[in-house]
Amino acid sequence: IANDNPYKYQRRLASITSATVAELDVAIPDPGLTTAVAVTVSDPIDVENGAMFSVFQAACDHEFAKLIRHKDLRRYHSWYQMKLREALMADQRDETIQNGYMQDSDEWGLPLGEVEY
Repeated sequence: IANDNPYKYQRRLASITSATVAELDVAIPDPGLTTAVAVTVSDPIDVENGAMFSVFQAACDHEFAKLIRHKDLRRYHSWYQMKLREALMADQRDETIQNGYMQDSDEWGLPLGEVEY
């Protein structure tokens, strides 16, 4: 996407109010540019720089390994599970981990570190 729409202003989205309307954090000083312009959203996720960023990177690695059918997929899955466990432990607001298992979810019913394909 590089150079597809060179920008004059760089702003952050404060909110998305509808399918066609987005509110910016600060008004653009040139009112003629606020309608019918092309935009590029360059950072569609908001991940804290720390445990959640590490688990996001591990999840990307795991998904890419699945995509290319990497021969050592279990290692990527285990790495992702370890980073997820670390992130959940760092975030004390989540109380779903008990005895090495993530509870209350059919999707994560396996013990952490095991893979079922």
